[in-house]
Amino acid sequence: MRDRPELPIRILTSALIGGAAALLLFGVSLRLQAEDYLDFGIFYASGRAWLEGASTLYPEQNLNAPILLPLFGLFAALPPLPAYIAWQGANLLCLIAALALTARELRRPWPYPALGVVLSSAATFSQVYFGQIAWLLLLPMTMAWRYWRRGRTREAAILMGLMVSLKPFLAPAILLLCRMRFALGVIAASAAAAPLLGVAIVAPETLSEWFAALGQPWHLVRWPHLASLMGTLVHRGLTPWGAAVIAALPFAIVLTRWQDLDADTQWATLVATCVLLSPLGWAYYLLWALPAVAALWPDLSTSLRWWLVMPMLVPVLLVAAVPVFHGIYVVPSLVLIFATVKDFARVPQASSMGGV
Repeated sequence: MRDRPELPIRILTSALIGGAAALLLFGVSLRLQAEDYLDFGIFYASGRAWLEGASTLYPEQNLNAPILLPLFGLFAALPPLPAYIAWQGANLLCLIAALALTARELRRPWPYPALGVVLSSAATFSQVYFGQIAWLLLLPMTMAWRYWRRGRTREAAILMGLMVSLKPFLAPAILLLCRMRFALGVIAASAAAAPLLGVAIVAPETLSEWFAALGQPWHLVRWPHLASLMGTLVHRGLTPWGAAVIAALPFAIVLTRWQDLDADTQWATLVATCVLLSPLGWAYYLLWALPAVAALWPDLSTSLRWWLVMPMLVPVLLVAAVPVFHGIYVVPSLVLIFATVKDFARVPQASSMGGV
């Protein structure tokens, strides 16, 4: 049994949690005072338009798949303030459920310092401040990770395919599943295509409007919570094609090493790769790798742990104020991927991966 953290560590962790809670409450209070709900406000407008049968369902900057419109409509049935509170509450409940599921799967409680780091991270602040959807989707991602590490690869592929239909930047996962077994890739691709095909049949104009919204994302790469390598390179002046070629290098590493990695490393690098390759991969999506990283944590070196954690503790507001920090949230994903070359993870267990 490991010793309990010493008093200085507990004091530091308590300070992290307290400071994070104060900062998050401050961010939410700013949104309430300004009556500007940022990303959630855009979701709300789309949901309201969907409920009212408007011809335009995609306000500027809403890049979410049409399948999510009924979810946005559910909250848009409420007045803006209650809808915002309910949305944040639903996200929080899904986060708690995902953390509980992870702790149960790993058969150990979440360590107290880890809670402080997660709550203090840029991923958490940007999720809460912008009213995003990442915590809601953390729960199905955690369920897919649980299936994957238990060898129930078909169930994991189906869930991942459904996630691709909700968040298309996860599409590289289909290639990684094909690298494991071609049938898994087919299952995931089918699960991803089915909902979109349904939208194309029922409401083709909505699908075309969504595609149009996806066509011009580059004006958004200026936002400080960007964790995309491709988006960061475009922000620094590269062309989209040049940025895509460079951002594909970490994916090539993962694709080459994929079958040599254990299930948890596969899942963590899958999320990291998709966020890096996405033109608009945001810091809050990195939380989807949290369950796998928690499983790997005891096997990581101290230096690797620091490289994974410290960049995420740089405040979003500091990145916004000091342009030189723009792109710092790319670092944990790159470190995680390049560390696979040095075989930092556990040796794969034959029993950890089942058949199709």
